Amino acid sequence: MTYIQSINNKAMARFLLLCFVLFLVWTITSFGQGPKPKPDSPPPPKLPPKPDSPPPPAPCIPSGGGGGGGGGGGGPGGGGGGGGGGGGGGNPPGGGGWRGGSSCGSPSKADEASPNFH
Repeated sequence: MTYIQSINNKAMARFLLLCFVLFLVWTITSFGQGPKPKPDSPPPPKLPPKPDSPPPPAPCIPSGGGGGGGGGGGGPGGGGGGGGGGGGGGNPPGGGGWRGGSSCGSPSKADEASPNFH
């Protein structure tokens, strides 16, 4: 073995030993500090709450009733009958009847008991 080869082998051994010692020092100091805290991250966006019940129905707004019905035909020797009552208005539309309907969608007494003319 020549003199230059022996110098290179000794230098390489010292270099590797130095690297190993530095690695040990770095490992011990990094584990001695404990885990690093995570940087503050913004919280996830909050979703709007889901409604538990459906929205309330639209308010009942009465509107004008429908026009009156036509008069009845004249009997023998008598005059014609009077006109029918107006139809119910509102939201939703009310029912009509012989004496007029309700204005908020529910049938009135006149609608339920309307006579059956023949």
